[in-house]
Amino acid sequence: MMVLVTGGTGSVGINIVRRLAQAGHSVLCLSRRAAEPDPLRDAFLSAVRDRVTLVAGDVGRPGDLDRVWERYQPTHVVHAAAITPTPEMERSMARTIIAANLMGTVNILEAAWRGGARRVVYVSSAAVYGETDEDTTITEDAPLKAQGLYGITKEASEKLCSCYEDLHGVPTVSLRVGWVYGPMERPMSGSRERMSLVYHCVRLALANEEIRLLHLDHVRDWLYADDLARAVAALLVLDRVPHRVYNCAGHRGYTHRALLETLQRVVPLRYRQVEDPDRANVPAILTRRRRGPLSTERLLADTAYRPQTDLDEGLRMYAEWVRQAGAQTA
Repeated sequence: MMVLVTGGTGSVGINIVRRLAQAGHSVLCLSRRAAEPDPLRDAFLSAVRDRVTLVAGDVGRPGDLDRVWERYQPTHVVHAAAITPTPEMERSMARTIIAANLMGTVNILEAAWRGGARRVVYVSSAAVYGETDEDTTITEDAPLKAQGLYGITKEASEKLCSCYEDLHGVPTVSLRVGWVYGPMERPMSGSRERMSLVYHCVRLALANEEIRLLHLDHVRDWLYADDLARAVAALLVLDRVPHRVYNCAGHRGYTHRALLETLQRVVPLRYRQVEDPDRANVPAILTRRRRGPLSTERLLADTAYRPQTDLDEGLRMYAEWVRQAGAQTA
């Protein structure tokens, strides 16, 4: 299997690249930054470098994708490239976000169709559900109420995947991903500038700084990045995909308080809730109410995927990776 992974050097994409290579597949890691020096990337992929080819290219340029198929002829595609914008980015660069997230998907589907790809896995997001009751588990049949350009383009891209399967027979499946954390999360200018709550809390704890949050009791269904990659791998090799959409998230929701208490078993830390946003050292947007946890029953029933990393172990491995990565992740 020759797998093209778009957004392959992003925090989600590179974990997918490594997992697929570890499984013995040949992987094309497509990224606008692939030709740039990146010691952190190279160290992360060092054990599988013989099965990974870094390819410089942009999903927004159809010619780049044509050249990928002409040279490498990938048989499968994981489309993870996207701009994950902050509200400020949505206000200032809406056209760029829509072009990258929506037309990038169109370009991938066109190339996959013309190149005869056997399957496209689209890395979507639980953002398509919008804001929901935190006490209610979300199944794939829940109403879609995307808000903001990111969620809207994810929802529209899912529909484009289904449309291309109906029109051209391109086998597609969309994976709606919950809250992901893990190694290689880092700011990437122009594509992902807002980091996760786990990113901030681990670094503050390691720096022996008190963690100050505006909210402690809202919920996130934390998923270790390599478990997400395992889910993608399971969908790629499935003979027949019974559904077009699957959820992928941690096995339950954790309050921010529970997250910190779990992290406290890994790294000594101090934390407290504050009422004034100006006194918080974790961005308030990361802790506000969002949605309930995702149900993964469909994914577990239809595939061989089984999550391997609980929150305790994931935080331990992530904190160790941050220590080793050091100043390069700052």
